[in-house]
Amino acid sequence: MNKKDKKSWIPIALFFVPFAVFVTYNIRHNSEFWNASAVNIITILIAVVISYYLVQRKSDKRKQKEILLELISKLRLLVDSEKSYDFTG
Repeated sequence: MNKKDKKSWIPIALFFVPFAVFVTYNIRHNSEFWNASAVNIITILIAVVISYYLVQRKSDKRKQKEILLELISKLRLLVDSEKSYDFTG
């Protein structure tokens, strides 16, 4: 594992460790932690579905751009190569 890979885990750990502590604390000290109304559940489900859709859409657009950039790069290499326009033999 190189330095870049190690550094990419730092923000993830900084998020999940406090989150896990918060959830654990609430489960132990809040007796109504698991109680939820239908409205709360539906609201959370709608938020998750919408955010998943938006993230996927953005990811798909980014992937399409990467594919197009790679294709343009390959075409440029073909056009720039001397074999493409050297007709002397």
